Amino acid sequence: MFATVTGGRLIAATALVTSAVGLSASCRGLVVGDGIDAASELCDYVRRCYGDERVFGGCDRFASILEGAPEPTRGSFLAEIDLETCLASCPAALACLDISPYCAQAEPCGEARDCCGWSEGLSRCTDGSCCVPLGAPCAAEGDCCEGICEGGVCGGRPCLNNAQPCEYGEECCSGVCRDGACDKKDCSFDGEPCALPTDCCPAEPGTINTCEAGACQKVGVVSCQGELEPCEPMGGALVCCEGLTCQDDGMGAVCRSACADTGQECATTPCCGDGVCDASTDPPFCAPPVVCLDTFVPCLQSYECCSGYCLKPDPMQPAGTCDECLESDCAHSVCTTGGPMAPEACAMQGYDCIVAVTSFDPFCRCTGWDSTCLSYLPDLCPGVCGDPL
Repeated sequence: MFATVTGGRLIAATALVTSAVGLSASCRGLVVGDGIDAASELCDYVRRCYGDERVFGGCDRFASILEGAPEPTRGSFLAEIDLETCLASCPAALACLDISPYCAQAEPCGEARDCCGWSEGLSRCTDGSCCVPLGAPCAAEGDCCEGICEGGVCGGRPCLNNAQPCEYGEECCSGVCRDGACDKKDCSFDGEPCALPTDCCPAEPGTINTCEAGACQKVGVVSCQGELEPCEPMGGALVCCEGLTCQDDGMGAVCRSACADTGQECATTPCCGDGVCDASTDPPFCAPPVVCLDTFVPCLQSYECCSGYCLKPDPMQPAGTCDECLESDCAHSVCTTGGPMAPEACAMQGYDCIVAVTSFDPFCRCTGWDSTCLSYLPDLCPGVCGDPL
């Protein structure tokens, strides 16, 4: 009967790797001429990984089991054993013992690996007897470890057999979902012995498996959502990857490239969706998308107008009228009256001062630089024109 392998029984990882490499070099090119040679190779590998207890006390005993088996059993072993697969890792070698005559050798059983079919999740050892776990096929009431045999399945709800499509290991009878299909348990679950991370079973979505201190450990990882993938605006499991923000446009929150919402600055960040960056203010702010208004139509803000200019006799007045924005006149200085001055056109006349004045009163940018514009200078551009006007 196989003995349970504890953390203290597992040979050190370095020794396991060294042994595995040495065994692979000598055995992978082996053409199995008879079952005894194959059994000896497999036994030596398992013994180095897990100790003599895993091979019934030693390789002499291990070989004698095959020698004493009926001819059909030896022939089946020879046909099914694949040393290259078995010697790929310690857990894979252990799974190769799930074959007659090396399973169901003890009565009563001591653990699942004493029962044929354990690597496929088709058998388990319970109370010293091999039985069928929930979800696996059964033939009679007494076959099941628990529950009843209903519709040929213990518990009535079948698990997925090897080669069936899967998303999670829990769906499979074996507990292993590899590359989208159920597979045999030729790997170590969380907490089971390992020498290398590759000994551990495939990680479930959102986790990675590592080999730490000789045992597999499942570690959760925070995955992020890509462009246009669903997200949770208030924080949660669905977070956006770096450079993306969670935006809800009323049709559901999705991750989008970083952008500025309505009312936020847009000097260096583009506006979200169809938002418009209103450059008539300093700094510019994102404005909601609107159908622009024609000339002489009432307006509240300059961005509403097709011309980009909402004329207000008084900048403090809430409403105005859309008007044409005249070409800048940069022939005069900011200290004298004249035509309108836009900062981008008349930068040489004092960019910062023009920005300050035209942001406060767009009249000075689009209609004319009149005496009212000059009256702003002491507060908005102190000292630019010398003595107060």
